[in-house]
Amino acid sequence: MHDQRRISYPLGLAFLGEVWGAYLVPGTNGPYWSLGFEVPYYLMFGHFCFGRSPWNWIGIGLLLILFGPNIALMSVVWLTGFACYRICIRIPCTHGRIGLLLWLASIAAMVVESVIKPNQPHTYRLFTRTHADIQTYLYYVLLGLIVALNILALYLASNILAPLMRLIEWPIGWLAGASFSLYLYHMPLIVLIVAMSPWPVSAWPTRLMVFVGVSLVILPRSEITERRKDLWRDGLLTIVNSLRLVPRT
Repeated sequence: MHDQRRISYPLGLAFLGEVWGAYLVPGTNGPYWSLGFEVPYYLMFGHFCFGRSPWNWIGIGLLLILFGPNIALMSVVWLTGFACYRICIRIPCTHGRIGLLLWLASIAAMVVESVIKPNQPHTYRLFTRTHADIQTYLYYVLLGLIVALNILALYLASNILAPLMRLIEWPIGWLAGASFSLYLYHMPLIVLIVAMSPWPVSAWPTRLMVFVGVSLVILPRSEITERRKDLWRDGLLTIVNSLRLVPRT
């Protein structure tokens, strides 16, 4: 366990915590595990889109070997989201009633799936897939399909929902600007607040401290990080471009 903690931080920073089923979580930040899937998908997608054929296909195969079978299997979920995006930009949002029906169906499906959720949270066995592993994998694939259906349905119903969306556009957009920060930092902060609280974990004062404390720390932080990602990107590009222009001696 001590050795795992020692390597979980450098591998986490390199987004390699899920390579070949390692499941190395940096400290108390359990949600960070998903970046070990997401970043490899971004890398493979970029290589496939911008690489030259047939090297892009060869590169994808080598990357899949490097990252291991778990990342390869769960790529189905990521590709479902990409397919949803492609569908949304190709069809008009003029099917409001159909969209609302699909949205209600997706909500009902989420409720049903939350009831039948398997006990095993992840699939980590590499070559000896048990029935529970397969059940968990199919659960995540089905959940990805339901979420994609939910997004597609809201897109189709966007014309009907436009008046309502205008009323809540600003608060939703503002909260969305901190969604990744909330996801990335909330768990270590919760653990810290609970450890410092003089009350039990289940006590309402502790719960209030968690909700208020996490918001007070993360929302201001997002103002200089996530909400300013365009400025950070432009600044880094400026630095890189200036380094390219420096004459070599």
